[in-house]
Parts: sequence; C-alpha cells; structure tokens
Amino acid sequence: MATDDTLVTLAQKMEGQAFYELVKRYQKKIYHIAMGITRNHHNAEEVSQETFLSVYRKIGGLKNVSSFNTWIHRITTNFGLMNLRNIDNSAKISFDEPLQLNNEQVKREVVDWRMNPALLYEKKEFWRLVGRLIELLPAIYKTAFIIRVINGFSNQQAADALGISLPAVKSRTLRARSLLRKGLNLQWKFQPDNCQNHVNSHN
Repeated sequence: MATDDTLVTLAQKMEGQAFYELVKRYQKKIYHIAMGITRNHHNAEEVSQETFLSVYRKIGGLKNVSSFNTWIHRITTNFGLMNLRNIDNSAKISFDEPLQLNNEQVKREVVDWRMNPALLYEKKEFWRLVGRLIELLPAIYKTAFIIRVINGFSNQQAADALGISLPAVKSRTLRARSLLRKGLNLQWKFQPDNCQNHVNSHN
C-alpha cells in the first residue's frame, strides 16, 4: 500500500488516481471531524466537500508532503469554523448569565454534586445532555474540545490542526470542560465521581 507521502507526491503531479486514493483514505476521518464540529450531517458533508476541493486546488503548493495529515485537518477545521459562523447563534446561551424569570433576573444556582450522591441517570441520558451542551459552547472552545477530546488528538496534534499554540489548546479545552461542568450542574444532579469521570476521561 502506498504511503501518504507517495500519494501526495503523485497527486502534486496531477495523478488523478493518487488523489482519489487520498480521498478514500481520509474521507471518513474528515467527515468525523466535520461532524464533530458542526453536529449536523448536511453541514458535515458540505465541510468535507469543501475540504477536498480546497486540497485538490492547493496540494501542488504543499512543500512538505509529510505534513499532509496536519494540513488537511487544519483545512477541515477552518471550514468547520466558517460553517459554524454562518449558523444563527441566537439559541446559544452563556452559563454565566442570570436567568430571566417574570421580568426579574435570577442568578443561576449551581448544584453541588456532593449534596446529591444518590441521584444518578443512565449513561444514555448523560451523553445526550453532554451533546446538547457541547453545541452551546462558544466556537473556539467547542472546536478545541471536539478535536482534542472527542476526536482523540494529542495536544500537539490539536494545536497543529487549529493553528494555535500548545498552551492555547490546553486553555481552551480546560475552559470547555469547565463550561460543560457548569451546564451539567445547572441541568441535572449527578454523583460527583460518575459525572466528573465522564467529563475528565480524556485528561
């Protein structure tokens, strides 16, 4: 089986079959990343198509063929973020903002997990809630969390894919986890070890 480096080099020479092989090799991974960012099948398909079209147009200018994997991930991330920016953000909330009830602002009460050790929910319910809360995260935290935690990239791989520094990846991922914990506290009551282990399982 040809290596990525070989296929990229051939694709740069306009070998159509080589590019086709690259698409086959990466299409599932690219879709998975796009789906993780957009959380929508149609948008993920659109991001995937835009990614491969961009790769086709620009692969001739890729100087370091060994960086193809990082390069295509960065392109996917960029298109995923652009797709998010085009979505109406009116439904997004801030976990730090007070609730508006009967023309009165009420501070959001954060439930202390330690006070509710007996109240547990099924894993299915937990992950359904987590999925909804991830969608509410601000784009920069959401993308870092999805790439680093959900897609299983290392900190360095995530930094390369996002085009940001290693400390920035760690900071954004940490902030995303913090917001998710707040969201979980606001929505449900969990046993501390059970809940925190789910959110922190990719430290």
